[in-house]
This record gives sequence, C-alpha cells and structure tokens, in this order.
Amino acid sequence: MAGIGKTTIAKALYNQISSNFDVKKFVPNIKGRMKDSVTLKQVLRYFLGEKVKRKVLLILDNVRSERELEVLPVTLECFGPGSIIIITTRQVKHDRFHGIGVNHIYRVKEMDYNECVELFSWTAFKKVTPERSFSRLINYAIEYCDGLPFALVAIGSVLLERSIEEWESVLQRLESSGGA
Repeated sequence: MAGIGKTTIAKALYNQISSNFDVKKFVPNIKGRMKDSVTLKQVLRYFLGEKVKRKVLLILDNVRSERELEVLPVTLECFGPGSIIIITTRQVKHDRFHGIGVNHIYRVKEMDYNECVELFSWTAFKKVTPERSFSRLINYAIEYCDGLPFALVAIGSVLLERSIEEWESVLQRLESSGGA
C-alpha cells in the first residue's frame, strides 16, 4: 500500500545498521534510477567490481516491477558473508525474489487507531498526547488520511501550531478539494 511507511522503515533500518557494513548504499526510487541505467550500473559496478568480497548493505527502494529486478545482476552471492539486500515494493510478489537470495519478507502492517493518534499528535502538537479540545478534529483527520502515516505527517505538519478554527478551515478545504 502506498504511504504505509515502507521507505521510512527502510531508511530507519539503514541508519540503524549501516555502520556494521563495509559498503552500504540506499538507492531511492528504483523506477527513476532504471531510466538512468548508467547511474544504477555505476552503483552496482562499485559493489561488484571489488576483488575482495565485502560485507554489503544494499537497499533498493520502490521496486515496481519484476523487470526492474531482472536487470539487476545482484544476488547475495555477489557479496561477502553477512551482506543484506533490502527491497521495498508494493507491486512485486514475494516469490519473485527467491532468485536473488531473499530469506525473509516483512509485510508492513497498517497502524491501529492509537498508533495513528500518536503519530499525528507528534506531528501536529510535538508531543505524544494530543490536546483534548482537538479530539473531534483529530478523529476526522485520521479518518480522512485513512490511517496512512505519510498523509498523517503531511496534514499534521500543516496543522502545527494552529488554532481549532484554523484546523477546521484547513480540514474543510481538504474535504472540499477531494485530496490530501
């Protein structure tokens, strides 16, 4: 599902574990990089061109088709022991990844209501607990965003440090425009 937080999770994981690898690369928006195949080939040449196999962390973000994976001459065997390849996707079925050595698939779950409130509150109020006087509007915003983290953060940041009247106005405009 778009906006559920796949890229955010991959970036957070990269930031947390990248210091444990000899070579690390986060390649955002593979679809866009595929158009610029020279850049992607340079990235892969950097990984594959070394004589000594090194411990590599490679994150390929936003893979949208099986074809994008087929043109990548990458398997875990290309790298040294302990290497990790992470792929974020919403369209490629998990059985398509077996050829590159995938040994685990993590499906991002949708946030529950309380998690939505907490994320929205951190964004709109800069604290974990929302203002009670905003409860009705918070519920409306969460419902409007359909619980998607990206939308909650986007709308929450627009509403930061605004009055109830400003919240009502912004949310009313969003509803009448038909888009987040």
